[in-house]
Amino acid sequence: MPNFTYQAVDDSGREVEGTIYAENTRTASARVRELGYFPTEIQEAQAAAATQKRRPSLWTRVTAGDVTVMTRQLANLLGAGMTVLRSLNVLIENTDNERLQQILEEVRDEVQAGGSLWETLGKHPRAFPELYVNMIRAGEASGELEAVTDRLADFLERQQQQRARIRSAMAYPILLITVGSAAVFFLITFLIPRFSQIFEDFGQALPTPTRVLLAVSYFLGHYWWAVLGGLVALVLLVRAYIRTPGGTYLFDSLKLRMPAVGKLTQRLALSRFSRTLATLLHGGVGVLEAFTVVKGAIGCAPIAAAIDAVYGGVREGESIAEPLRRTGAFTPLVTNMIAVGEETGDLEGMLNKIADSYDLEVQNITLQLISLLEPLIILVMGVIVGSVVISMLLPIFEMNVFAQ
Repeated sequence: MPNFTYQAVDDSGREVEGTIYAENTRTASARVRELGYFPTEIQEAQAAAATQKRRPSLWTRVTAGDVTVMTRQLANLLGAGMTVLRSLNVLIENTDNERLQQILEEVRDEVQAGGSLWETLGKHPRAFPELYVNMIRAGEASGELEAVTDRLADFLERQQQQRARIRSAMAYPILLITVGSAAVFFLITFLIPRFSQIFEDFGQALPTPTRVLLAVSYFLGHYWWAVLGGLVALVLLVRAYIRTPGGTYLFDSLKLRMPAVGKLTQRLALSRFSRTLATLLHGGVGVLEAFTVVKGAIGCAPIAAAIDAVYGGVREGESIAEPLRRTGAFTPLVTNMIAVGEETGDLEGMLNKIADSYDLEVQNITLQLISLLEPLIILVMGVIVGSVVISMLLPIFEMNVFAQ
């Protein structure tokens, strides 16, 4: 809520001044009168607020979790009967993320000046994606902003829970890879060079595996910075290429063709498609506009590209299920349940059932992959460490053979 400074006189004619919080100048004037004073001058303390406002760090960013928490708080505040402007002020006071706080202050100022909430949120696409903005837009247009924000908060919380489950499942495999790689690097760069002098004292030709291992150890020990720099450069180049439309499509296509990862990628994309479309339709967004938003929220380029054909068919008057079936990118479960939803008039309910089904399947597939990945990582690391040990022991074995 804006901070106003006022100058006034009391009943005895004595001048007083102070600050007061109010939504606008008229409300501030009324509140000053409630204090028993007669206001002579009231103005918003923008300059003082600007000097006290903390500037967010360059490294501060708005995460999906921050937006999820903020949306739930906004839904609760609107549900309690607060206005949008007052809700924004409460959110600003209770937001720990400085960058999000700054964005909300800008949104608050524009809304106070007469702008719509969805338009001001749309000016910050990194924090509020197209799905978010369109839902708020539909809520304002229909007069059901409270219900729409509550629905949007439910959707974001489901997405957050799904991401948290996947991260939790991947934590142990990542730890195994990290520790195993560190152990192998220590063996090759620090331990093996200690044996090189011993091998030279043998005065005999070393086995090929040992010579290869010593060469690798020498290279990593002296040029580790080049290897590290090359890996970083390669990762940056690959990431830059993947962010291009062609690179994104190629990368997602490769993921879909992989034996186990492909099924997981497809089910995850179909879950997002169903849940996002249901959320948009419930929020009052039109079908064609909803397809445009869904296309950018799926996270799988080949399936997103198939939506273009669906969009064209629906625009020409077809049902949703038939164009989906023709693309071949959607499973029979999706097309059949959507067809039933269109026939019964419960398309939103069917889409949510599809999303629930695939959410459970994604969770099961993830657990199966992790259960296979953990022993595979241990096996690979065991083979690498065993190969290193055997390569180091081969000269000793050969020396014993020659000695006999």
